[in-house]
Amino acid sequence: MSLFKKISLYFICVLLFQVNAFDPIQKFISEYKELRIQKLDYSNAFTYGAQDPTLTIIEFYDYLCPYCSDVSNQLLEFAKTNKNSVKMVFMNFPLDQKCNKMVSKDIHPGACELSYAAYCANDQQKFIDFHEKLFELQMYYNVVTHEKILKLVESMKLDKTKFNTCMTSEKTAKFITNQINIAEKNNIEFTPTVFINGKKLKTIPDNHTLTGLLQHESFKE
Repeated sequence: MSLFKKISLYFICVLLFQVNAFDPIQKFISEYKELRIQKLDYSNAFTYGAQDPTLTIIEFYDYLCPYCSDVSNQLLEFAKTNKNSVKMVFMNFPLDQKCNKMVSKDIHPGACELSYAAYCANDQQKFIDFHEKLFELQMYYNVVTHEKILKLVESMKLDKTKFNTCMTSEKTAKFITNQINIAEKNNIEFTPTVFINGKKLKTIPDNHTLTGLLQHESFKE
């Protein structure tokens, strides 16, 4: 082989390596393969999307967490676009001592009540709409009051009496406590925390990368 060909081959190899190294999908997959699978029981969680998904995305969130608002909107948008191959799992982890014994101080006081409210909206088949609205109105709920929540209930034409009964129900508190207990078992300490196919992510990929995962061989197995 001539010197020119050897040099050309070397530069091609370097170029291919650099392209692969800076490809966000390949970079994510390389990091993802090193993560261990955790078995999360999300049997009581609300879900959206495919029954037999290629990707199962689990998010632990707090309705008063600013970053959760961005991540939740992004992931739900992705799940809606790919609802035949993606399942979104919603897990509450309010950083509020009222319902979460894991937090040493009230980081987001009122977050428990918002989690209860979303659960009660589900009782009236309005969970997704209510969930999105709570994040959309996050600044409004910076100081949480029951009156503010009821304004949203009225705007969404929910049965207010049924909603109020649900908010103080033992069943409602038990639902949220169960999700917090699952978070504790899986060493969840902050929000948002996201799992894909049972692996807790160190970084949350954008939707371009998530779309690439759907098409990647290793996620079709």
